[in-house]
Amino acid sequence: MSDLSTRPPRRTLTVMEGREKNRPMVEGFARAAKQKGWGFYQLKSVNSDHIARFDFNGTSLDYVVYRELSRNNYHEAERLIYWLRQNHKVCININAAGGRVSTSDKHFQQGLFMLDPFIRQYALPTFEAKTKANVLAYVRSGRVRFPLILKPRRGTAGKGITLIRTVEDLAKIDSVKDLLIERYVEPECDWRVFVIGGTAVGIMRKIGDEDNPGDFRAWSAGRTKFLEDNPDTISTLSEIATRAAAVSRLEYAGVDIIREAKTGKYYILETNIAAGWSNHFIQVTHVDIPVLVLDWLENIDASRTRPPSISVRIYVEHRLQYLKWYPWYPSKIPVHFRQISSRTSLRRRLHL
Repeated sequence: MSDLSTRPPRRTLTVMEGREKNRPMVEGFARAAKQKGWGFYQLKSVNSDHIARFDFNGTSLDYVVYRELSRNNYHEAERLIYWLRQNHKVCININAAGGRVSTSDKHFQQGLFMLDPFIRQYALPTFEAKTKANVLAYVRSGRVRFPLILKPRRGTAGKGITLIRTVEDLAKIDSVKDLLIERYVEPECDWRVFVIGGTAVGIMRKIGDEDNPGDFRAWSAGRTKFLEDNPDTISTLSEIATRAAAVSRLEYAGVDIIREAKTGKYYILETNIAAGWSNHFIQVTHVDIPVLVLDWLENIDASRTRPPSISVRIYVEHRLQYLKWYPWYPSKIPVHFRQISSRTSLRRRLHL
């Protein structure tokens, strides 16, 4: 009998991530894979020749988490995703609305939200700046007004965002060619909601610099972070975030939501297709994101061979099980489970 320690792993997790700044996420997935007894491989980059020959350094690509490869253009990224999809690899977020590249674009995201009858009330109208004259034309037309935000199409933690209060502020900007115009929302609070497999698995509340409330970038980065524990807020945020992820066709997403100070209205800032947790999310919420991602990959794989009715039952019961993680369970059930009172009624509703 062979030694169990020498047996090859039953499957291998490949994380496609080439950016050094995201090493903590790679290490998190490596830890989770080891816990499950899986092999682990990090693929940092591929080129057109690799994709054409389907040569990925000898990795089996059993289970794949595609984040972002270094030194790859958008066309190569889409070709790689197409290959993964055509070869029925077990992956996350390879069916994103508009393709991988478009779903990362904040202008495209807000446009998707505006098309959805439920989520559009939480969308922030966003326009392409192009030129300073174009920005002023939007202001004169009343579609936006000062103060407004200029932000890059892609970016994280408030980087590259500029608050424009007046025409004079706009004149100080060198160029607005690749920037977006967005309405400025004076924040009361900001949240990061992680959605995995249609379930909001954790919510972290962020506030800015209370000693310097005018530092709007601090709200995006979050100077102080807490576990959200208000039942009504959790219910609302879960509903918004899961819908935003569904509209974007993302199984794994970090959804950033803000609440306006004056009105108390919620707005979706963005959905992150390659969301990270290096902002202390795991420490604050005690939700182990990489482990849950690997659980979802296993669920995807298993669903290929079991009857659809069983997959539905497991999925819904998983979501009900998750609610028990909240300290207020079962005093208040989020809105999307309000009509489900017991496992028996659940099965009756699903005809299982």
